[in-house]
Amino acid sequence: MLEKAARILAKTSKILAAELDLVAGYDADLDVAVLWAAVEEAVPRTAVGGRPVFLQD
Repeated sequence: MLEKAARILAKTSKILAAELDLVAGYDADLDVAVLWAAVEEAVPRTAVGGRPVFLQD
């Protein structure tokens, strides 16, 4: 489960960083809906927005 979460996090962070670079490069306003759309192209919202799982020692 942790491995899957790490892959999802890696994908989403890459996408978000690229989108934020575009926003900064064009000095544009941040549009959260556009960010979600970009993330959802690679990772479904259910995989990203699920409830958190807490690991115990």
